[in-house]
Amino acid sequence: MKNYTLLGSRVVQFVVCWLLLVASGSGQAATKLRFRLAQDYLVVVPVSVNGAGPFDFILDTGTTTTIIDSKLAADLRLQAADRLTLVTLTGEKPFPRSWLQSASLGSATASHVEVVWDDLNEIKGIDKKIRGILGLNFLDAFNYLINYDGRTIEIEAIGDTSSRISGERIAVDRTEGKLIITATAGSTSTRSNATKSNATLRLRFGLDSGVGAPVIYTPDSQHVCLQSAGPDSPVGIASTLTGTSSTQTARIVALDIGAHRLSGLEAALLPKVDHESQIEDGVLPTMLFRSIYVNNKEGYVVLNPVPRNESRQVNAATN
Repeated sequence: MKNYTLLGSRVVQFVVCWLLLVASGSGQAATKLRFRLAQDYLVVVPVSVNGAGPFDFILDTGTTTTIIDSKLAADLRLQAADRLTLVTLTGEKPFPRSWLQSASLGSATASHVEVVWDDLNEIKGIDKKIRGILGLNFLDAFNYLINYDGRTIEIEAIGDTSSRISGERIAVDRTEGKLIITATAGSTSTRSNATKSNATLRLRFGLDSGVGAPVIYTPDSQHVCLQSAGPDSPVGIASTLTGTSSTQTARIVALDIGAHRLSGLEAALLPKVDHESQIEDGVLPTMLFRSIYVNNKEGYVVLNPVPRNESRQVNAATN
């Protein structure tokens, strides 16, 4: 039996605190920090909150809000303003909500950051040092580069890292606040061989640093799998903040994201919890790539980007 710890979640009542998020550090160069990996895929970074810390937080591009453990909320003397319902891959649940005066990752700082509280028991089972999850309501104020090979994150408040980054720009759909990209896949639906060989499907996937395996929503997107989930399919357990769920697995056909191809990936098959909010066809872990650059200023990502100086060296060597 395989276990998938799936942190990704979204906020049902998407709030206007996005409009209140203020990034500081105007004119500063990008800050570069080292991170460590928990369970070989979760990016753990040092985050300061309200001037305290830093504390270990999971950096999660699949969560639209920031989450802290209940004890830390008590230590910071936070008062719940109301409750907010989160939808995750395994269910939905209301959480107490408040706002931080500030949150900082290195020199990158945001103010009036929405947070919800939870005991984070599932996360504590992975790593007791983790005190929270840093979500998109913080990250969206910056451009950032997550480098899994070098275990570093480069984040900037103002400016455009694209001047130092080379690679194919892939448009991001921010519907429902998530990082959604489009991929194409060969269809395995029941058709004649002549038709099937030329058939391709356009599919939307959320880019999520909080999952350890691809997720395919069923039954809507099951046609991207090499075989339908049946009684003989492998079984696993998916765990999120809202509970656990059993899941079947299958290998998905080759996915093309721009010039990048992913093939033979084993995915967890899960039904959608909320069709209105889960508009994508599935979720892809960002750790499938050596590095990923997210440009929120211009609305695109670069998968496996190459620094400009390195790109010039490669071009010179091939001429």
